[in-house]
This record gives sequence, C-alpha cells and structure tokens, in this order.
Amino acid sequence: MHEKTKTPYAYNAVERKFLGFEDPVSLAAKVSYAKGYNLGGMMIWALDQDDDADTMLSVLSNGNLCGHFDPFEVTHRCLPTDEKRWWTPEDGNGYEGMCGKSAPLINEYYPVCDPEDPGYSCCGAYGYCGSGPDFCDCPTCKNYGNDPSLMLEEPVKPTRLSIAWYTMSDGEGKWGRCGRPAPPLNGNIPICNPDDANTHCCSSSGYCGTGQEFCECDGCGNFLDNPDYVYPPKKWWDWEDGPDKSGRCGPSAPLLDDGGIAECNADSADAHCCSPSGWYGTGADFCECDGCTDFSTK
Repeated sequence: MHEKTKTPYAYNAVERKFLGFEDPVSLAAKVSYAKGYNLGGMMIWALDQDDDADTMLSVLSNGNLCGHFDPFEVTHRCLPTDEKRWWTPEDGNGYEGMCGKSAPLINEYYPVCDPEDPGYSCCGAYGYCGSGPDFCDCPTCKNYGNDPSLMLEEPVKPTRLSIAWYTMSDGEGKWGRCGRPAPPLNGNIPICNPDDANTHCCSSSGYCGTGQEFCECDGCGNFLDNPDYVYPPKKWWDWEDGPDKSGRCGPSAPLLDDGGIAECNADSADAHCCSPSGWYGTGADFCECDGCTDFSTK
C-alpha cells in the first residue's frame, strides 16, 4: 500500500514496471476525498473485476456521498491556470517531486506541486513535494492543495534575466554553493537565488542560506538586497593563496598571477584598506594615513 495515495501496487524492479490497482481501502479513501470536497459523484471505468459479492461497488453505494450535501458550499478550488507547472515522472528527467526556488525551472517557471495530488500537494522547506506537517505546515512551506492560488504567487519566474545559481539538479558539490570558493557556473562565480527566502545569502565559506552567518558576516553577500550583484575579478591575496601572500597588498606585495599589483577586497568590512607597509586591514592605520589606500571608495 502506498501510504500517501492509499493505493495498492505491484512493482517489478527488474523490468521497472509499476502496476497500480484498487481495493476496498483505496476506494474508500477516494469516497472520503469526494465527500470532503462536496463532489457530486464518482465514476467507475469498469466493474468486470469485482467479485460476486459486489465488494467494490458496495464501497461506493454505502459511501453516502450526499450525506453532507449543501448546494451553496463549494470546497473544491479550480486551478488558477491551465499550464502544468510541476515535475512528474512522465517528464523523464529525474526532476519529479522537486519544487520551489532551488528546483530546476519548468517552462521557465519555478516549479510548484500538483494541488490535486493529495499525497504530494505541499512544497517543503527543502524543495520537495509531499504531505504532512514537514511539507505543509513549516514557515516557508506552500500548501497548494489548500490554496491553489499560491501557484500565481510572485515571483513565478526568476526576477533575474539569467540563472546565475546552482539548482537541485546540479547535484552534490554544486547545489547550495556560491561565491569564489564554489565551482564556476558557466565560467562565472555563482550567486544565490535572490528570490529564495531560504537561501538568498552567500556565506564567506561559499554556501547559500539565511541568518547572520550567511548575510551579515565579513565576506557575506545578500542577493535579496542586491540581486544584480556580480562578483568582480579577484585582485587581492587571501588565506587560500598561502601564508606568504595572505594579508599582503600594494607594490611591496607579491605580484598577482597576471602581473598586476595586489589590491584589497573592497567588499570586505575588515580588509578593504592597504597600509603603506603593504598589509591590508581597516581603521586609521590602514585607511586614513599618508600613503594608505581605501579600496571601498574607489
């Protein structure tokens, strides 16, 4: 029994064949669904596989579909668009069940969950469709089953003209990475999705997220506040370049790989100024003295 859809099934792992079918339990779940949404009735395609006791038919006939009938009550909500904006196994790309701002786009839209699929109508905080509190009730969860109009909640498409961040389909080692420590994306330094409430900031260590350690630290980047930010070419030494270069700047510092003079990171709160002795930092001895250079003002 598939717990979310309440449907029995058989699966041949060798031939990868799936066979779903009905039994009294699954049919009773469908009757309950119809009653819950005040539907006018149900349709059966075929009864030739029922037993002599009419077990399956009895589930419907005893379901009392009209027991709570109110002609003025409409609990079913139609979808606000005719477009399919969710991934399914039939799409054949392995994206089924992915949703939200970190998922790969579907027809240039951020994917949602199918509002009419009771087992997978909610998008959880980690970007997968499902049901239950972890998918439907968290602060950033989206319950499309209860409110299909959320499908049209802006932004339905990326606010940037081009995708400059890794998505769930890019796999482990890339998804969630950002900044200079991350693998290049199409030759460029990846950012975090400014539309994603959960991961719009880049930490100094190169991971997308939210909170002080991602949005407010020295070297952090907040793409919600600055969605069009593009990382400039690196023209300074840092700890990744080794102890003989880290902290050095100006004419007395080792030359950059392209032969240029090492500058300071203008976006750094603690190391945007170069002292006359060739060390970067902040404060009067680095930013305000004769011979000091403040790269944050350039």
